[in-house]
Parts: sequence; structure tokens; C-alpha cells
Amino acid sequence: MYEEEFLNYLKNIRLYSKKTVASYEYDLKDYALFLEKNNLTIKDDNDKTLKLYLNYIYDKKISNKSISRHLSSLRTYYDFLKKENIVTENIFKNVKNPKIEKNIPNFISHDKLNEIFTSFNDSNLDIRNRLVIELLYATGLRVGELVNIKIKDIDFGAQSIKVLGKGSKERYVFYNNTTKEVLKKYLVVRKKLQKKENDYLLLNDKGTPIKEASVRKIIQTTLMKCGIKSKITPHTFRHTFATDLLNQGLDLVNVKELLGHASLNTTSIYTHITNDRIKEVYQNTHPRAK
Repeated sequence: MYEEEFLNYLKNIRLYSKKTVASYEYDLKDYALFLEKNNLTIKDDNDKTLKLYLNYIYDKKISNKSISRHLSSLRTYYDFLKKENIVTENIFKNVKNPKIEKNIPNFISHDKLNEIFTSFNDSNLDIRNRLVIELLYATGLRVGELVNIKIKDIDFGAQSIKVLGKGSKERYVFYNNTTKEVLKKYLVVRKKLQKKENDYLLLNDKGTPIKEASVRKIIQTTLMKCGIKSKITPHTFRHTFATDLLNQGLDLVNVKELLGHASLNTTSIYTHITNDRIKEVYQNTHPRAK
């Protein structure tokens, strides 16, 4: 199946993240299982293979988003195989992905945000925990980007952070004065937490870099302390960051750049929320709307 060669190509040539490569690997294993069950190989690049696979993937009753990911993975895989002269045709080239319903992102109200930010004390771990949440909301970072911040990535004068995002694309995000003060306090705490030399910003109580699971646990512990029962994840803070910026008048293109989206179409999902906000403002302000 040439999976290893393809995965190495994604890692070393395309420079895809570990998480993205893992997704491709999962999809290829599923495809290999399909071929085996149907006594097919990748060189049977004909209409029969394609039709059988499309029936197989749609019969799995998975979401359209998951189906799209499988098809995109195989499209890229067959492009690689064709480039390597292993197959003569990319049978997935002209297969259209199913339409994906856009779910309106969940975001956090300002009242709840205030409850969260005022729930921390001055203990070492609470200062660290507050910085985690401050950075998520102030920058719109993905959780994977957050845990990989290194001290050298931070420009303290410009209050900016260099981030390595999806597809190993670099971008800069910015933090506000409130986050600046919390960061200043945390850097003192960090010296106490650090046991061995490392350059990662966020450390756990053992002095090693915190993991994504730890960030989720910090959020859940904080929500329990506040008595907030809403489902809030690291990505909810990213949604809230984007929503608040748009509501305050920042244009979609700049929000796209701050979020590190490859396509403006991805960012446009937030306009559903901001349009509701615009309608509310209109109803409250237009003389003849009341």
C-alpha cells in the first residue's frame, strides 16, 4: 500500500503536524481494510473500486465532515502514488466532498468570562492556570499552539508571540495589557516550577511542559470552581476571541490572519454570530425599530 512512504512524505516534505499525519494514517488503515475485504489493491484503479468505496464510506453512517476528510486523504494519497508512478490515475480526483453543515460556534458570555478570570488566587498554580486561560482568550490560539509556546517565541516589547500553526505556517498573535501583567507574574512562578532547563513557557508542577490534556483539565477545574455547567473547551475560547473581535469591528480578513485560517471561508462561520449581534444593536438603536 506504500503507506509508510506516503506518511514520511507528509512528515518530511510537506511538514504536516503529528496530529494531521495521524489523521491520514487512520484514514489509510481504514482504506486498506476496505481493499482487503473486497480483494482489491491500489492498482485496481477503476470505476469498480471507486463505486465500492463510496458505498462503503457512506454506509458507515459517519458525518459528512468525516467523509470529506477520508476523501481528501485518499485524494492526496493517490496524487502521491501517481507522482511515484505507482498508479496511472487518481481515481478520487473528481469525487466531490459532501456538503458540510456549518455549526454556529459556541462562545462564552462576558459575565461568565468575568467569573472565570476573577476566580483565581495568587498561588503558583493558579497564576499559571490564569495565564493559560488569559492566553487562550487574548490570542485565539489552538490548544496545540498554546502548549508549544517557547520563551524565545515571545516579543515582550511588542506583546506578540510567534506561533507555528497548521501546516507548519508561522504567524504572530498579540496579547493585551492584562495578559502582560499575568505573564509577568507567571515568569516569576515559572522559575520555581522549572526543575530542568527547557524553553517551554507553560510548565506543570513537575517542571515539564504541560500537555493539551492538562489545559483541558485546568479549564474544567476552573469551571467547577465557578459553578459554571456550560460545556467550555480550549476551542470555545478561540471562538469567543474571534466573535468578540468581529463584534468590536475588526474585519474578517484580519481575524482570519490572527486565527491562522488558510481560507476566509473558514472564518466566515463567525459572521452568523456577529449578524445576530448587529440585529440586536439595530433593534435597540434604530428610532423606528422599537
